[in-house]
Amino acid sequence: MILVTSGTIIMQKPKFFVDSLKGWFGGRNGIILNTKDGGNTWHKQTSNSGNTILSMTFRNKNIGWAVGESSIVLKTLDGGVTWESYSVDTETQYLLSAVFFHDDSEGWIAGGQGYRG
Repeated sequence: MILVTSGTIIMQKPKFFVDSLKGWFGGRNGIILNTKDGGNTWHKQTSNSGNTILSMTFRNKNIGWAVGESSIVLKTLDGGVTWESYSVDTETQYLLSAVFFHDDSEGWIAGGQGYRG
C-alpha cells in the first residue's frame, strides 16, 4: 500500500505512466490519482465510481481506460479530468483485471468471475 499525502490509502497498483512525469494510480473505491511531476505530488481525479480500479492503460496523455470490480469500465479523453463509464454487455458482474488498447478504439479487457480478497 501507498499512503498519499492527502491521507488517502490506495493500492500500489494499478499505475500507468505515459512518460517519466505524467502518470496515474487507481485504487479502492474508484480512486484515481494523477501526477504531472513524476510522482512528487498527486491530485485526485473524479472517476464517478465506487468500485476498485484494478488495471489502467493510456494511449497518450489524454486517452485512457480503467477497469475493475463489478465490471467497471471507464474511459477518459481529457487526461482524467472526466471519466465516462461504459457497461459490459452481460448480466454477470466480472472482476476485470487487465486492459490494453493498441489504438484509440480497439482493445482488450480480461477478467473473470470470483472474489478478490
